[in-house]
Amino acid sequence: MAENTPFTTVELMLHQLNVMLEKRLKIDRKAYFDDDFTMNKTMQDYFNTLSNDVVQDKTSALVVLEELATYGMMTTLYSQTVVEEQPELFNQLLSRTALYAHYLLTVRSDPTHDYLHFVEMRKAVYLWASLFLCGWNKKAMNIGHNFIESINGNSGIIRYGCRLYPESWFAIDLYSAASGEEYNKKRADYPEDMNDSYRDIISEWDTEDTSKVDNFIYLLAELHLLMKEKDEDDADEYFDFGNPLLKLYPYEIIIYLAIRKQNNLKNPTEFSHPLINTPLSQLFLNLDTPLAEPTELPFAEELLAKLKTENTRTGHL
Repeated sequence: MAENTPFTTVELMLHQLNVMLEKRLKIDRKAYFDDDFTMNKTMQDYFNTLSNDVVQDKTSALVVLEELATYGMMTTLYSQTVVEEQPELFNQLLSRTALYAHYLLTVRSDPTHDYLHFVEMRKAVYLWASLFLCGWNKKAMNIGHNFIESINGNSGIIRYGCRLYPESWFAIDLYSAASGEEYNKKRADYPEDMNDSYRDIISEWDTEDTSKVDNFIYLLAELHLLMKEKDEDDADEYFDFGNPLLKLYPYEIIIYLAIRKQNNLKNPTEFSHPLINTPLSQLFLNLDTPLAEPTELPFAEELLAKLKTENTRTGHL
């Protein structure tokens, strides 16, 4: 593994990503959040406007939930990746983000919901990983089920997937292998050139050889760092794949380790790839008990009240 990409090269890449992040943080901090990572006035006004539009039936509550979850994910990762470690702040931001994501990905899976509105696959998967980051494994596994249902045509959450995102397909294939739930491969918009490494890891996802698991994680980390930095369909997002934060957020690895743990499989205690030794990854690996759900969730009251009148599944959130 390390022969193709020397360890020093990986370290250099991670250093360059952090330098890029420090520069971008100065811009994003002015645009999106204050120094203490609370929502700044510009974003507060933006979400107030969106919430009012929901009440007046000018936009869907789910559109606003998606915006809140995406914004929250960006802010959460900045709070942990860029600044000095602040576990309490990170946990608070993460639990809010994950709950927004849970509402979004649960209600979007309702088969009565408008199929024209769906969550782009890569975004759905990296938001899905936030539930595993919180230790909310039962909720996360239910979302995995929702993804399978969508591909099979029983809902529209990610429709039939997208061939542009092999790492997202890896995560869903992993859930499928672990749960025994299958999707209709004729409906799936599956990558024609799916990397063999993904297939190999899926075929042995439940190995009890922790050294092999570490090798698999090394492969996944390399594939993650080599993914395209920007996709045309992400160009208008304030948190798109051009943001180096997503390079330092190994969401498919988090899902892989969490699903193994959910199935009582032992994971390594040490990892050879430096991406898994970042503060974000270490917080996840050292999580002993699930994070508590937040007692306050900004804008949620209005949005969920609206969803109760629109959607049959809100009562199951």
